[in-house]
Amino acid sequence: MNTSSEDLGALFQGLVAVMEQLRGPLGCPWDREQTIESVAPFVLEEAYEVADAVASSRNENLCEELGDLLLQIVFIGTMAREKGLFDLGDVCRGITDKLIFRHPHIFGEMKADTSGEVIDLWDKMKKLEKQSSGVDQTPSALDGVRNSLPGLTYAFKLQKKAAKVGFDWSDHQGVVDKVIEEAEEIRESIATGSREDVEGEIGDLLFTAVNIARFMGVDPEGALRRSTDKFVKRFRIMEKAMKLDEREITAMGIDEMDIYWERAKSILASEKREFPAINPGEEIDS
Repeated sequence: MNTSSEDLGALFQGLVAVMEQLRGPLGCPWDREQTIESVAPFVLEEAYEVADAVASSRNENLCEELGDLLLQIVFIGTMAREKGLFDLGDVCRGITDKLIFRHPHIFGEMKADTSGEVIDLWDKMKKLEKQSSGVDQTPSALDGVRNSLPGLTYAFKLQKKAAKVGFDWSDHQGVVDKVIEEAEEIRESIATGSREDVEGEIGDLLFTAVNIARFMGVDPEGALRRSTDKFVKRFRIMEKAMKLDEREITAMGIDEMDIYWERAKSILASEKREFPAINPGEEIDS
């Protein structure tokens, strides 16, 4: 709880040393086979685990989840050093320099007394960074949305940006009709197209579904999360019912499973959450 900066440095070096041993000639076969590309998805997964621990107020798990996330950073940093790209020292140096540069009211002569002024100053310093980096500064109505966001949130924010300049459907019914059209195109691509065609049509359907969510004032990421949580609850109730009947799910056909599934739906029906009425086009934050 009260680790000194010196001890913290030693602990971090210890973690790096363990990772280097795992990646070494006598290290772990699995760790040695990994690449930056293969490990990258785990970063997002572990970040979600951290967010879940925070949202669930499971403080006893938060420390462990932060460690798992830090591991992925060290893992990728170690592989980047092996490839001669950069090392973890460059990572620490870069973020430290960025924090100092973006806080001139603390480390420089500028002034910012409120949170609002700090945010304005932060944005100003970010623009200065981009100008000095040679990044294309051609303005776009879609600027400010990171493509590293989860897919549904990324689509949602881009659609909101486009809508603000008038590039939008006239009403929600047009989007509903578009969903039906996209679903039919999936059917056609499955029958006649390649896997790439099917993937493209599924992406179009999801993008259009996000548009409906935006029109109806629904957060698509939250909506999918709730539906997925509902599936998990029903499935677990179904499994418990099968266990009480001394049945094994792996030995049952889909028709029998459906009977248990409907029973689980009935059990959860009384717990159905009531959501407030929403108006098409209602603005929500995401």
